[in-house]
Amino acid sequence: MRLNLRLSYFIVSVGVVSAIVVFILLYVSIVHIFENFYQEQQAEYLRQISLRTFDSMYQIMSRGWTKEELINFLHNLKQKNLTSKEKIFIYRSSLVDEQFGTISFDFGPSKEREELIKSVLKEKNEVIKNNDDTFYFAKPLKAEATCLQCHRVKPDDVLGIVIVENDVSEKLNEFKNQMNQTFFYLLSIPVIGSLFVSLLIVYFIQRGIQNLKRIAKDIRTLSDVPTKKLVSLNLFFVELNLLKNEFIRILNKIRSISIDREILITEMQILEKFIITSDAIKDWVDYVKKILVNISSIINFYFFYVVFKESETHLIVYVFHKFNFMQPDDEVKKEIEKNIKLQIANKSTIFNEQMKIFFSYEELPYQKRIEIKDLKLSDLVTITKSLLIDRPLVGGIVGIGIDLSFQEDEIKKLAVESLLATMINIIGSIKAINIYTKELEYYATRDPLTELYNQRVFWDLLNYEVERAKRHNYPFGLLMIDVDNFKYVNDTYGHEVGDKVLKELAKLIRETFRKEDIVARYGGDEFVVILPYVSKDFLESIMKRFYDRLSKFAYPVGTIGSQETITLQVSIGISIFPDNGYTAKELFIIADEIMFKAKEEGKNRYKFLTTSISDDVQTRRRHITKILFHTVKHQKQNVFPVFQPIVDKNSRKVIGYEVLMRLQDEGQIYTANQFIPIAENLGLIYELDLILLEQIAKKYLSLPYEFFLNISPKSLLVPEYLQTIKEIIRPYDASKIVFEITEREAIKDLDKLREFITELKRFKVRFAIDDFGSGFSSYLYIKEIPLDFIKIEGNFIRTMVNNDVDKVFIESVIKMSKILNIKTIAEYVENSSIYEAVNRLDIDYLQGNYIGETKINLI
Repeated sequence: MRLNLRLSYFIVSVGVVSAIVVFILLYVSIVHIFENFYQEQQAEYLRQISLRTFDSMYQIMSRGWTKEELINFLHNLKQKNLTSKEKIFIYRSSLVDEQFGTISFDFGPSKEREELIKSVLKEKNEVIKNNDDTFYFAKPLKAEATCLQCHRVKPDDVLGIVIVENDVSEKLNEFKNQMNQTFFYLLSIPVIGSLFVSLLIVYFIQRGIQNLKRIAKDIRTLSDVPTKKLVSLNLFFVELNLLKNEFIRILNKIRSISIDREILITEMQILEKFIITSDAIKDWVDYVKKILVNISSIINFYFFYVVFKESETHLIVYVFHKFNFMQPDDEVKKEIEKNIKLQIANKSTIFNEQMKIFFSYEELPYQKRIEIKDLKLSDLVTITKSLLIDRPLVGGIVGIGIDLSFQEDEIKKLAVESLLATMINIIGSIKAINIYTKELEYYATRDPLTELYNQRVFWDLLNYEVERAKRHNYPFGLLMIDVDNFKYVNDTYGHEVGDKVLKELAKLIRETFRKEDIVARYGGDEFVVILPYVSKDFLESIMKRFYDRLSKFAYPVGTIGSQETITLQVSIGISIFPDNGYTAKELFIIADEIMFKAKEEGKNRYKFLTTSISDDVQTRRRHITKILFHTVKHQKQNVFPVFQPIVDKNSRKVIGYEVLMRLQDEGQIYTANQFIPIAENLGLIYELDLILLEQIAKKYLSLPYEFFLNISPKSLLVPEYLQTIKEIIRPYDASKIVFEITEREAIKDLDKLREFITELKRFKVRFAIDDFGSGFSSYLYIKEIPLDFIKIEGNFIRTMVNNDVDKVFIESVIKMSKILNIKTIAEYVENSSIYEAVNRLDIDYLQGNYIGETKINLI
């Protein structure tokens, strides 16, 4: 039960009730004492009566009385009992009756008297007893020496018993009435007394509380708390003063840890001005000026400065001021620079003594100028805040120059420090975003490891070069470079060393070819080069130069004393536009085929397309084309799936498989890159997709796994494609199907893709985006279509071990996916170092050769 009592009522009530209870207890005690005293008095009174009665009997007995005299004595006694309140009863013992004969004592029946007689005869002592308002006293008449002359008894034998009975009810009632009257008369005294004392206590308590309320009424902010007045305030009672002291202690503690309302209002006014726009990121100096103009209306200051680490050797300080400087070497400038340098040296981790500090003065617009002559340099105080962001490395300091009297106001000082904390975070964020933006722009087109162009940009530039060469009618060359036996380097020295070797090889390639040549890393240990305006003879000469430099390539590994070097060999396939192909894909396939021919002939060589090679390529194409048409029409079993497991990162259990398409003919198995480009050119890819889907639906959807199937974007353009998929999956549990959309194959018609996904979502089919991050369309997919999974681009996963930019990108994708409730899958987990790296991330699923080998059958 929750009590909510008024203190004054409580004190008065407790005082009055306590007085009444104490008085009642006192009254009961007095009555009890009186009753005990009265009993003692009554016992003595009855004893005296019994003694007088015995004396009277003894006088008669001593003369030798007769039986008639005894009977008369007893008769007179009985008559007297009829008129007196004190009744006397005499009883003879059996010893006397035996000697002198029995005399009838007719005093009337009485249970109390019978019990008294028995008790006296047994104990031979006086007995006193009271029953309600009647007192009884029984005295034994014992045989003495004189009694032995007449009675044949022994000394101390009981000859008789005198019982005196007295009814005191009238006297007791009279006493009780008098006591009750006296009680009610006297009860008013403690009640009035306790009421007076209680009201006096309440008066002093309320007086102290009213004084405390008058002080508290004037408090609007924590700075208004009159601590001295509170300390001197007397609440009249030690306990209340102790409570007051605790209250003061709590107020002081709150003042030291709380943000005052004034600070909050000031911060809100400041934060309303902070909106980071693209213009702010591009020109942060102008942005800071606009902010400071607004802030100056809230907090008056002389100058504001920002420090950033521009390089390892120097810092630059931007001073935003209101001064009317007359000379560059003005005394005020010197004082400002002295204060700022002192703050930088004492409060920043980004500064060392070898660094140079440069000052740049920025005049704040629309501000009233502060005349130098009106400024007291002794009153100039600088307050500073610093910031260090680890990734990207951004170190910064902000500070403000204010009047000394302003600093002495604790609340305003807190407001200024809060402002600086906000400003350093805002400006630091702008700087960090600016660096991040530049890095994202750079790495959107670059391979993070080698900083060469990436695969996506390569295809854009190759397509562009084809179109440009067609318009201007010039030849160009395409080189496909693959490192021979590079797996040995990774297996022997580790992937970290392997990555460093690839970086050095990329540097060698870049330095060997012309500036106008386009060099890209296609993936893994593969590089591609586009060489505009070249002839076969020029390509021959540049190949000789490249292999000459490559022969001198040696990467040192090991420690001093046991150092060895890694050398490399490469195989290169060369295709020439327009001789060997008229489209980007044709040129790439030719170069790739020729590169494999070079490997077959012994590696460490380059090859051009010869007639025999061309014939082989054409023969292979015609053969695959024939197989594809025959498969689609007659031998659908030529298409078969292989499965790569996808596991839950936490439980390590297989949750599903990615389904990879393979083509077979007379024992020969063709991988996807060997037949899918041809199938796409022939317009047969959608039929292959449907054949594979039907096999999975019939044989595998009953298993407790999810199946990830790649779909070709070109298939979506076929009108009957969607309808056929619906007919295939209708009888089965389609929730186990996950269609993968490859990001590199950008969909121009997003409406078509959205319609496709919406229709299949009704069958509970789910969707994943593959190779997420490989192109600019990544976030467009997330925005436009409802995805269930994101498969992060394998190159990012592989290089994140040694590249912080890739790791930051992956972490941002994971965080975004968590918010959107999209599951993430890390592809290309190929070794223990990659596995350990992704295991530390909050990713959902893992896929790659290190996780599980590809299976041909699951049944």
